[in-house]
Amino acid sequence: MGYLEKMLLGLGVSEADMPNALKNMSDFSSQVRMIESSNDKMLTPGIEGNTAKGYYQFTDDSVDTGIQRMKNMHNKYDVFDEEYINFFENNPNPQSWNDEQSDAMFFANLFSAPGSDNDLREVALGSHQSRQNLYK
Repeated sequence: MGYLEKMLLGLGVSEADMPNALKNMSDFSSQVRMIESSNDKMLTPGIEGNTAKGYYQFTDDSVDTGIQRMKNMHNKYDVFDEEYINFFENNPNPQSWNDEQSDAMFFANLFSAPGSDNDLREVALGSHQSRQNLYK
């Protein structure tokens, strides 16, 4: 069972809804990638002082936050083992992450964000309004 499935189960998404929930979450993450970087992990904003980069345009500070949130997800859902988290601590540049690593950081941030549980569950079940809420 993958990390995303474990986190969705933790939000109360049923096994019966899981195939559609995983597809909805994948569609959502793809949509965010297109908005943030045109799905180009080498894209940067080109604005002095702005450190955003990678598929999801993580800044240096947001990578640090994401690593802490991965640790929180490990404690809450038994996902993202220490070796996996260490990868990000040793490779904090989002431009060096593959698709799966970028998505893991994206979802760890979302699932640990205060007040996100209801919208995450609703995105998993197909709500476009909740996609907009989470993106904000």
